[in-house]
Amino acid sequence: MIVDPDFLDHWKTTMLCDILSDQSAPLCVIRLWGHCQQRRDWKFDIPARGIKALCKYNGNAEDLDQALQECEFISRSGDSVTVIGWDEHNATLVANWNNGKKGGRPKKTKPMDNPSITHGLPMDNPSRTDKIGLDKIGLDKDTIQPDKPAGVLPDEVVKIFNETLGHVLPKVKVMTKARKSAITARIKENPKRNNAGWWILYFEAVGSSDFLTGQGPARLNGIPWSAKFDWLINQNNLTKVIEGNYGTD
Repeated sequence: MIVDPDFLDHWKTTMLCDILSDQSAPLCVIRLWGHCQQRRDWKFDIPARGIKALCKYNGNAEDLDQALQECEFISRSGDSVTVIGWDEHNATLVANWNNGKKGGRPKKTKPMDNPSITHGLPMDNPSRTDKIGLDKIGLDKDTIQPDKPAGVLPDEVVKIFNETLGHVLPKVKVMTKARKSAITARIKENPKRNNAGWWILYFEAVGSSDFLTGQGPARLNGIPWSAKFDWLINQNNLTKVIEGNYGTD
């Protein structure tokens, strides 16, 4: 899922905040987009109350629904909702889904003078240079400030991970001292990470990567590699993910 660098400052986003008088309103849009990715569709039947629950909005359901329509994030006909422009903005992701329905992506032609042999992916430090779109999100750049009150606890980070990626990666069930220490260290490294919105964007981006979610090529044992929570909060690995090293194309 791609989130443009100017998302938080875009006129639609600003307008949504103004209409709802809520500076955390952009998170509603991000959760809506995340729902599209999880469902692999941008058109679905859902009432206004469902949109409220999906977006975890604390205000009036009808107000949120009307605001999303007025700001052109969604269009509605009865219970039928279309998330406007999501398919065009994520055309590569949609194409990958369609290829998967047809039995997988077309095989790439190997260059005659540069044959490649796959010996299996490393267990704890996979290396690919595909772009994930995180460079477009710019999570740690000064220009991006996820619109969510500052201050996030390790337990909240775990909750965000489970809610965002628990359907494709093993959920975290135990908060260990090592995990708490690692999360705290990552937050201290950059103040922007002391924000629930940052972690939502981070884990949503991880979810858009076939490679990180176990949809990539199989290793020698026949099982594709997938990232686990501890791997994702490791300092070196988090940096690689942010820099866009584990994408889909």
